[in-house]
Amino acid sequence: MKLFFVFLYLISNINSDLRKSWETEILKGKYKFSWLRLFKEYRKSKKSTNMNAIFWFWWRLANAMYLSGNRNYKKVAKRINRDLISNFNVDIMLGAIIGDNPWINHFSNVVITNFAVIGGNVSIKQGVTIGVKNINGSHYSINIGNNVDIGANACIISDVIKIGNNVTIGAQALVLSDIPDNSIYINKITPVLLQKKL
Repeated sequence: MKLFFVFLYLISNINSDLRKSWETEILKGKYKFSWLRLFKEYRKSKKSTNMNAIFWFWWRLANAMYLSGNRNYKKVAKRINRDLISNFNVDIMLGAIIGDNPWINHFSNVVITNFAVIGGNVSIKQGVTIGVKNINGSHYSINIGNNVDIGANACIISDVIKIGNNVTIGAQALVLSDIPDNSIYINKITPVLLQKKL
């Protein structure tokens, strides 16, 4: 049943954003979009175990189906996303907007809220969380620019935040407020030495 609705969506509803993303991420800009070429390049990615290509292919399809508004497509999209969470240990909520060529360096414990709007060429390391502060808030705006590198176990937590373009966020950073373009953000860590009492 899931494959039936995927096929139905693909033959009747494929949108230009989805096609553009697949051309960039699966076809690598080398070829014009065609189903045959997409299928061949997807199979190559599978054989070479290119996890990024496989993950983003399915997440983008699920996200497009989810955002279509059709109840059946939405249901199938949620099932695809559950499978992705189970297989890749990455929970990018449906409804998030993510630009072309995202890169997840290690598929482990990445969580991204559906309120995130992320630009192109973002690099995400393991353990990254991008989420909201207040679950019952009335307005969320989590914007992350282009060419952003987010270090391992970094957390970007806010209801309203803007991370600029060309930003590097260090490992284990806790980001609670805006970061301007062309910045490097690290948490200042003060080492504390505790001595045992004899």
